[in-house]
Amino acid sequence: MLNRGKAAFHNDLLVRDPVTRHPLMIPGMSVPAGESLWLPLNVSLGSDGLCRECSNFSSAERVVYATAELLTVEFENGILAMEFAAPEPGEVILQLAREPVGPYLAAGKPTKFDWDEKTLRARLSIPASKAAGNRVRVGLAVEEPETSAFFNDARRLTIGQKNVVSTVYSSPEVASRSRLRVPEGFTAVPTSQVAKRNRLHDRGSRRRLAW
Repeated sequence: MLNRGKAAFHNDLLVRDPVTRHPLMIPGMSVPAGESLWLPLNVSLGSDGLCRECSNFSSAERVVYATAELLTVEFENGILAMEFAAPEPGEVILQLAREPVGPYLAAGKPTKFDWDEKTLRARLSIPASKAAGNRVRVGLAVEEPETSAFFNDARRLTIGQKNVVSTVYSSPEVASRSRLRVPEGFTAVPTSQVAKRNRLHDRGSRRRLAW
């Protein structure tokens, strides 16, 4: 997309999907005046595409389109990460072979994403970035990561009473290396519990810690 005008371009864009050969409407395209953006259309997520580490993806899995410039694609520890140049908010549509297992992440904050069970497509929002080059990374947990550590719930703590901060780890080894940093004058005591995973295909266990 090249905007040679003196005003910003913002409109829907009608293109042809290279895979289905059907018309495809890309909504909310934005290109600043005098700027150009290389926008992805039918970019493979397989190892033959932009991501050399994406050997777990089939040739049919792809970025259908995005309304921000796609810079890099990486896949590590079950997380599909994409880096965009996004001066304005956008979205990316992914064609996958299975439903993702985890939340969509942007700027380190977990947020919701749309999943269509019929078409096996995920729609992710791309937040605008004020960083150098308007770079922003978003990620999606496509597979259960080999090693992981999460907060079960992030709640505000109340001064004057005991508060429980619950965390979960993929293994006792990861849990043993975990530390909770607290402000000066506060203390935290860990208690451990092993919990069975709910997924039928996974016979492992997670180590839960409550601080």
